[in-house]
Amino acid sequence: MRVECPCCQSEQTTELAWGRKTGCAIGLMAGIAAGSVGLGAVTSGGSGWDVPALADSNSSSSPLGQLILGALVGATTGCAVGARLGESIDEHLLHNRRCLDCGHRFSISRSY
Repeated sequence: MRVECPCCQSEQTTELAWGRKTGCAIGLMAGIAAGSVGLGAVTSGGSGWDVPALADSNSSSSPLGQLILGALVGATTGCAVGARLGESIDEHLLHNRRCLDCGHRFSISRSY
């Protein structure tokens, strides 16, 4: 898509994507926390962690493996949701583009 600066009509513009980057980072951290805590609470059963079971790397259903898997799934989901929310913020609220020639920041409206 060809984007021109509204001030100098230069085509040398770049997308800043601050909302998408920030949303992805926040979603990643929230997803890790939610995924690891959620599975940790389910697998521990309220009785605490069994240290030998945590260290058992041969067991595919060890609490540590489930904790890591929960954190990875949560991180992936959280990052995707945060990035989508950030894109919406970029599009509607922030000046999402910057001209490389004159430095002007501006928004473009997308029609879907």
